[in-house]
Amino acid sequence: MRKELDTHSMDIWTGIMLIFLMLGIVIGVPLTYALSWWGFSITVILLTIGVGASIKVELIKKKHNIKTFKEIVAFTENRKLDPEERLKSRQNHWKEQLLMITGSMIITLILAAIALMVTKLIV
Repeated sequence: MRKELDTHSMDIWTGIMLIFLMLGIVIGVPLTYALSWWGFSITVILLTIGVGASIKVELIKKKHNIKTFKEIVAFTENRKLDPEERLKSRQNHWKEQLLMITGSMIITLILAAIALMVTKLIV
């Protein structure tokens, strides 16, 4: 029952994290451009909420010793990985992390650039 609650909680916090981080990028860049420090303050608030939600997700992952994407999927589907499969997925964990960080940076830069171009066209 606790694991099911944690799974549900993880889904909710992940959604909150994604929504507020996207709002911080997509709305934050135009607000900062248009309203200067006031817009920047709103952006910081949005991003802070997103980061706070990501910390909650990480705490749930730590509680259940979840590190890799395969383990996250198994956790959300309420199944366990056998020890051999778990070990195999953790061997390339650093590559997975590097890919996720790089991909997130690229997506963030693209979204921020698009938001800035649209803002300049409108304003």
